[in-house]
Amino acid sequence: MNELNQYKQAYQHCVDDLIVLRANNERLERENEKLRNESIKNYKLWEESEEQERYFVKEFNKYYNLYTTLTDHIRDMRFASPYSYNYIHLVNFIKELERADDGV
Repeated sequence: MNELNQYKQAYQHCVDDLIVLRANNERLERENEKLRNESIKNYKLWEESEEQERYFVKEFNKYYNLYTTLTDHIRDMRFASPYSYNYIHLVNFIKELERADDGV
């Protein structure tokens, strides 16, 4: 009888362990699903940020090229009218802009 009680206790202990393990397994599955969803959201955010960065780089390059073309054109005007007040004023303005950019 004593041996039977020991087997019953061992069986009940195994059943209790099984219940705890099943609960832990379900909890871990829920956490895994949350992490999976979070990972998908983070990947989508990363894709969006990469896309935005490419867009801003493209826009920056576009405006930088326009700025460079304009400043080169103004500097080349010195051959057409080197003593023109407008030319001198524009060249000085470009120099001020470039000095302001160097300070940033």
